[in-house]
Amino acid sequence: MAEEIRMLEGGRLMARSYYVEVTCASSAVAMDLENHLDAVMDALQSEPGIEDADIGANLTNGTVEFCLHLDAEDSSDALRKAHVLVRSALHAAGGATPGWEQMIQAIRDDEAATTVRPSELLPC
Repeated sequence: MAEEIRMLEGGRLMARSYYVEVTCASSAVAMDLENHLDAVMDALQSEPGIEDADIGANLTNGTVEFCLHLDAEDSSDALRKAHVLVRSALHAAGGATPGWEQMIQAIRDDEAATTVRPSELLPC
């Protein structure tokens, strides 16, 4: 949970932690995809603002699911931030994201496989 800023001091109330899943398709399969996702995971862990990240993949058909926790003002902001962070990590790992704008439009049109929900991270 982000730190609360006091209302009387003119700041916003509080950002909330969100859990976001982003699912996309890759043209790479099997070992090439697995090796690339190792580099993407390293890049995700270096991205500022991500509390926890995980990647799952079907190496046969190239489906990749990115899961992360981040602080945001609302679910739309969480989704936008997640896509920026995932795309940044893909690029940092040497990947390309052709067609990413169409995926963003599909999300706006509610036609993409994306999940956003509030989360409460518990201390370990």
